[in-house]
Amino acid sequence: RTTILSKTADYTLTSLTERDNMIELNSSSPITLSVPTDANLNFPIGTTIDLLRVGTGAVTVAAVTSGTTTINATPGLKLRAQWSSATLIKRATDTWVLVGDLSA
Repeated sequence: RTTILSKTADYTLTSLTERDNMIELNSSSPITLSVPTDANLNFPIGTTIDLLRVGTGAVTVAAVTSGTTTINATPGLKLRAQWSSATLIKRATDTWVLVGDLSA
């Protein structure tokens, strides 16, 4: 069973219990979901976190510390439109990939 967490403003992942869950991002304004460094929150390699853009506001996924945490994605790190979904997958230390309905 997937736990669904709802966020309505900028949000930084804060707990290992968020792994293997879905985060709904519901705002009419642009918001950012941020991924912390392993030094601050060390998710196990293989962790997945599903994201769903419920609101009309743009959703961007970003590293809290650019240059330390890497998030790879094509064509970019934004969920494309309302009801777009994506999955964050931890591949290695401070390295994630974002796959799904994305835009630059």
